This record gives sequence, structure tokens and C-alpha cells, in this order.
Amino acid sequence: MNPTIRILYAEDNARDTELTRSFFAERAPEFELDIVETGQACLERTIKGAFDLLLLDYRLPDMDGLDVLKTLVHSGCRLPIVMVTGVGDEELVVKALRLGAVNYVSKQGNYLESLPDLLRGVIDEHRRKVSQGLLTAAVRRVLYVEHDPMDIDLTVHHFADAAPHFVVEVVKSCTEALSRL
Repeated sequence: MNPTIRILYAEDNARDTELTRSFFAERAPEFELDIVETGQACLERTIKGAFDLLLLDYRLPDMDGLDVLKTLVHSGCRLPIVMVTGVGDEELVVKALRLGAVNYVSKQGNYLESLPDLLRGVIDEHRRKVSQGLLTAAVRRVLYVEHDPMDIDLTVHHFADAAPHFVVEVVKSCTEALSRL
């Protein structure tokens, strides 16, 4: 028997959760699913629980999956996150991956057939990176030298929205930058 792999699944569609639970029980019994139905519940359980992976639906009743993803990444969460959705396009996939999702699954056709292998691969890769010390910091720090308040504001807001895993520290002179470095 394979060791248990704990997955938090944020999904509000009861039909999807039951299909996934039944499929995993039959074809991937090593997966233990913990289901939450809202983004807020996902954030709370991620903090409290010891999971191996987060399977995150894009559409949740209280917030979208990208907002959950941003919050988790900005908080320093190092849990591998796979975005899953029945709706979406290339732009959504790119946003999810840029924000820190490690993979993206579209609920099309027989997606459940390949999902266990994909999740095993994601978990194995994550464990390899952790063992090699490659995931030492989920949050990256950027030192930004700029004196114009408008440019500072625009840049800081852009990073917060597009790349929450970067924390932008602002200094207004080269002298300050050299002393910080």
C-alpha cells in the first residue's frame, strides 16, 4: 500500500467533488481528499492542515481561485498548487502559472483519468526540490531604486497584483540601495 497523500480540494460543485472522490477511491486510493467549498475555508485549512498538495478550483462562491492563490503565495505558502477549472482560457492558465500554480487542469473530457498521475508527478517534483534545498523561500525580495512617487506606486501595485511572491522594497537613492545591499 502506498503512503497516504493528503490533498486539500477547494471545490464548491458537489458533483465534481463526488466524482473525484469516487474516482480516487477506485483508482488512486493513496489520495486522501479533504474538501472545502469556499476560498476563505481553503485559506484557513491550508494554514491549519498538513497537506501535500492543493487542488484549487477557479470559481468559488466567495472569491476566485486566483485571489486564493495570490493570498497563499504572498503569505509564503510553499504547498504545490494545481489550478483546476471547467471554464478558462489561455490567459487564465498564464495568470495562474505566473502567480505560482505549478500546473493547471481543465475539467474537459476524461480529465480524471490523467489527474492522479499528474498530481503524483507534481508532489514528487515538489519533494525533490525541497530535499535539494531549492524551495528555501517562496517570497522573493526586490530592491527597487526610484525617486518618483507615482512610479513607485504603479510598480508596487503591479507587483502586488501580478507577482505576489515578490516583496518590493523601495529606496529613493543609490546610496540607500548600496547600504541595503
